[in-house]
Amino acid sequence: MLVLLTFLYLSYLSVHASPLTTLPGDGSPNLLSASTCPDNRSVWDIIWSCLATIFACSWVSVHPNMPAPGEAWWNVMLRRLELMFWVIIAPELVILWAVRQWNGARVLERKYRRLKWTVTHGHFLQMGGFMLFEGQDPKGTLTPKGFERLLGAGKIEFPTIAKEEIQDRSKGDALSKGVVIVQTTWFIIQCIARKAQGLDTTQIELLTLALATLNGVMYFLWWNKPLDVRCPVPVRMLETSINPIRFDGSPDIESRHTNSLETSATTWRKNGLTHVQDVVRSIGAGLRYIASWTLQTFSQTSWSKVPCIILFDWPKFAVLAVLHRLRDFGETQPSASNVYGQMRVPSFHALPQDLDEFKGSMASPALGTVFGAIHCVGWFYTFPTHTEVLLWRVCSVLVTIIPALYVAYILVEVIGNTRVEDSDFMVFSLFPLIASLLVYILARLSLLLGAVISLRALPPTAYTNVEWTSFLPHI
Repeated sequence: MLVLLTFLYLSYLSVHASPLTTLPGDGSPNLLSASTCPDNRSVWDIIWSCLATIFACSWVSVHPNMPAPGEAWWNVMLRRLELMFWVIIAPELVILWAVRQWNGARVLERKYRRLKWTVTHGHFLQMGGFMLFEGQDPKGTLTPKGFERLLGAGKIEFPTIAKEEIQDRSKGDALSKGVVIVQTTWFIIQCIARKAQGLDTTQIELLTLALATLNGVMYFLWWNKPLDVRCPVPVRMLETSINPIRFDGSPDIESRHTNSLETSATTWRKNGLTHVQDVVRSIGAGLRYIASWTLQTFSQTSWSKVPCIILFDWPKFAVLAVLHRLRDFGETQPSASNVYGQMRVPSFHALPQDLDEFKGSMASPALGTVFGAIHCVGWFYTFPTHTEVLLWRVCSVLVTIIPALYVAYILVEVIGNTRVEDSDFMVFSLFPLIASLLVYILARLSLLLGAVISLRALPPTAYTNVEWTSFLPHI
């Protein structure tokens, strides 16, 4: 990965052409008539700089869970591309997953601390780093719950792998992480310097700036998580049970989750999270019904069948896929595979959260509000048309307000310990929140499209490089 980043950086440096656009009579830049000037940058310079930063934020910074042993490389690649998509479209959702894993790793570290486990071990267990073997046959990846059960029953020995051995399996080290941090920090500094010198920043640079700002949070949460590990550590089933490991009053993972649901302060979690899944299922069922009815009604003739499939059936599957992923990002219930049996943990697996840790997850929508507010900086930017100005402003407001709605909802229902006993009201209140996530994704896609289209006509000062010598003290 470090070699790839170096190649991208050298490719960026190899771009020497710096066209200075000349303005025709109407004041719009003409990209075809350009002269070379070392004090200016080209559109390709802007694109390369943004792409290198986006790649660092969406590919290098994301720490996926482990793939199954022997899994086809294209399946692994597709999951990485999906993660890259979510980081670009909705980075706060990825941060929500990272917060859940950050909390879970510390819970596991505290639980097994006397056995010399660290936060890195906790991350490694969550990401599917331990594979249960019976003889020479792999039985499945150990989940935290299954790991605890087998230890308590004396069926397995406690793995003695050291932190350094886990780090040796990781594809990321302090140097590669440092390169990414330097790249994103340098990009942020350039944007600040352009503002200080009164130079225009393009819309695509503003989008990249927002993503780079959240990149630091993502790296902080996953700093101790191994990166791109492919081979799990074998844990062998014992033929004869040994003395079970006791945890001196520390609640086990299952009862820890169950007890948290029994307190009055978690009425929202007990009812609300169940109804979140119900609402997702209801939306999915409704989409299937609408699509099926439309196809049956309008596809009686051959000429209308294909348009109906394109207009109704394909969007249905796209929306259902998004809804399923939204459920996975915030899933707090134990997975169906409680002990073992699957060859890998789910893509967005994390330890179940108790109430206090779930309150900490509120940082994700709060950061989403900050992320959206950065887009509002472009409120008075120069756009080629008035329609693009309105589109940018509306979408910027949407990506700022929607995460704030979730912050308000969590504050009312969880922090305030509000009891909501009416399930109909719960579904009514959660339905617009889930629907708003779809609106949020459409708004983000519109911002990305608008930023790319705006490159066709940039203001003259957008091509001017920063004069760094002006920041140096001189007489």
